[in-house]
Amino acid sequence: MDRIRDGKPRRLLIQAIFIAVMASLIGLIANAVSPNGITMVGTWRVAFDSTGIVKPEYFEEDDTLVTVDQAMVMYQANSTVFVDARYPDDYYMSHIKGAVLLPFDEYDDYIGAFREKVSKEAEIITYCGEEDCDLSLYLARLLRSEEGYTNVYTLYGGFELWIRAGMPVEQEEAVFEDGEEQ
Repeated sequence: MDRIRDGKPRRLLIQAIFIAVMASLIGLIANAVSPNGITMVGTWRVAFDSTGIVKPEYFEEDDTLVTVDQAMVMYQANSTVFVDARYPDDYYMSHIKGAVLLPFDEYDDYIGAFREKVSKEAEIITYCGEEDCDLSLYLARLLRSEEGYTNVYTLYGGFELWIRAGMPVEQEEAVFEDGEEQ
């Protein structure tokens, strides 16, 4: 009882908090001045591909990423087929001008028409919505491994970066099996 009355537990608690705060401050200062410090805000991915693009977590060695700048050059050369891996509703709302719809989640329903339109030797760039979208990488892998397409790239950053770069987009009306438009 005497220890509670004399305030020692309270003083010990204050000292423990002081030590924790000081240790945290020293750690933050050391991290800030270290050349190998960890960034305190943002993504912490550190793996890069051969073009200097930060590799997403789901990146595999056969994946080939292109930046939006590289994709714009390929688009302007008018020799690349852009393939939208997103859901049909997203595609019809807006997509890269001239892009072909091949939604990853409905692959089996669309691949037949895709095979008829796009030759195996075509230069292809798959894309989806944004940087963290993995559908375009998975679609590119399918096109290479299952379909035999040889020049398949993935637009890193996806449609979101394409729009921010001010590149051409378009909308389309959805056509259903009965011929009606949406």
